[in-house]
Amino acid sequence: MLGGGEHLPFADEYFDCIVCNNVLDHVHNPYKILSQVWRTLKPGGLFAFSVDTHSLRTYLTKKLIKAVKPDYGSLPGHPYEWTESQMTRILRDHNFEVQSHTPRSVKGNLLGTVRRTTYLLVKPLKS
Repeated sequence: MLGGGEHLPFADEYFDCIVCNNVLDHVHNPYKILSQVWRTLKPGGLFAFSVDTHSLRTYLTKKLIKAVKPDYGSLPGHPYEWTESQMTRILRDHNFEVQSHTPRSVKGNLLGTVRRTTYLLVKPLKS
């Protein structure tokens, strides 16, 4: 079977575990992919996920420069950029429970650069 992440060709609650390594910042619709992961993951299933996240300094610097020069910054293959706190909020907004992740230090969140943030998430059991 072939299919993009925005339209996974699998039945609902098909997988016990899904792995997504450095994908969401490279696709057309990362929010649709998260919805498809949720749909195809069994209750209690694990979602091992990583994505590059930006410090507040690099995120705001890019946003400011892009406001003046829209072509600056990310390559066409990187249409999305998030801070760690933004990504954590997005994952929770998609109803995933964060079991663990590799957090940045306070200094890293403020002044660092881009780094890979890794999460272990679970789809809660049905009530």
